[in-house]
Amino acid sequence: MRVALVIMVLILGILQFQLWLGERGITGVWQRQERLQELEATADRFERRNRRLRAEVKDLRQEGEAIVERAREDLGMIRKDEIFIRMVRPAGIEE
Repeated sequence: MRVALVIMVLILGILQFQLWLGERGITGVWQRQERLQELEATADRFERRNRRLRAEVKDLRQEGEAIVERAREDLGMIRKDEIFIRMVRPAGIEE
């Protein structure tokens, strides 16, 4: 009888160890949930970026004005008959 009790206690101890500290235990589940939340946040960030880029590509494909705007903003290009004036706000001043 005592041998059976000792074996049962050992089995219960092993099961408790696996439940609390094992790879598939509660702590492992918590770690995976945290990692899942991090990955979902990253995926949301990338999805927002991709939507913005898709809209930009669509504008560039459909409208010639978008190409001109990009050339002016990113490359600082101006036409021959234009005068370029850049207005810079001092730091700390908002619209």
